[in-house]
Amino acid sequence: MRLSADLDMWIGDEGAVLADAQVNVVATTVARVYGAIWQPFCGVAVFAAHDGDGETVGLPEPVKDALLSGAILTGAAVVSR
Repeated sequence: MRLSADLDMWIGDEGAVLADAQVNVVATTVARVYGAIWQPFCGVAVFAAHDGDGETVGLPEPVKDALLSGAILTGAAVVSR
């Protein structure tokens, strides 16, 4: 799913049909920030960028940091040092 001109979210479409499906709070929150408000997302999500040719590439550090900060704030991720 393309969230913006430079951010994609890959999510397993089988996550929502499992009997014990749990909403991926981080993925759903990020998607909603970008306007995808029609459904909650379940399962594992992978965030990536894409280049001018549409090829999937790694995220820039600032975007990684922002996504990780959001995951920590929602309690979906715990970082230990």
